[in-house]
Amino acid sequence: MPDQSYFDAEGYSRSELVDFLDSRQKFNERYVSRTKPREPSSGAHFEIGEQLHLILQEPDEFERRLQIIPASALTSNGQRRGHNWRDWLDDQPDDVLAMTEARLEQLRGMAAGLMGYRTIQAVLAHKETITEQPIFWQYTAANGMVLDLKCEPDLLLPPVRTALDVKTSKDEGEDFRWAVQKLRYWLQDAHYSAGIEAAYGYAPQFVFAVVSKKPPYQADLWEMSPEKRQRAARLHVELLNDLALCLETGDWSDPDPSEVKTLHVNF
Repeated sequence: MPDQSYFDAEGYSRSELVDFLDSRQKFNERYVSRTKPREPSSGAHFEIGEQLHLILQEPDEFERRLQIIPASALTSNGQRRGHNWRDWLDDQPDDVLAMTEARLEQLRGMAAGLMGYRTIQAVLAHKETITEQPIFWQYTAANGMVLDLKCEPDLLLPPVRTALDVKTSKDEGEDFRWAVQKLRYWLQDAHYSAGIEAAYGYAPQFVFAVVSKKPPYQADLWEMSPEKRQRAARLHVELLNDLALCLETGDWSDPDPSEVKTLHVNF
């Protein structure tokens, strides 16, 4: 399914639930009243993630679409040069993957870092691996409201019940531990696992394949502990029930901001 089609499809995604967790008012503005609708993800970080997925999952397609941007279309510091860039781009196919030599070297280094793991090799090579196949399911909340949900796992291997989610990171260790909490990747594990269980009848092993964006492009595989996964699953259900209640009552007020919150810091 094309990215825009998935974005437009009915169902609450993990990113939308993160918005609800961050601010119920913001969620209402983006997805209910739509006074400030959310735009699809974009930017350099999102772009390199999409390109990395393609070079891993469809290397032949990556090479077919690849075009190196000529020096004439770039400034001295590697930025796109106005009319020169637009004139060059106008001559390229609509689905072109335009990038500099430096970006191509970075992507190939990151892909090589990930492919150093037999687990990733096995998932990518297996004929039954499902790649970015959207899953749609429903959850019946405590108030009886039925919520439409959706997710799109990067890589799912049904015979061994493994889901792989590819992430980029400033480094493969501490930065990713921060992201699990700050960017709510724990919620991604819970949401995707619920969708996979609804679609396939089992809760998968959920593995984050994380690679650094800097040389030597160190990669690692991570999974949450059983205790943390159970807690994440409970919080996911609580979040869905809270969302259903807000939809029922129309009350999108956030919890009292004056409430003292517990600060969890590792040091």
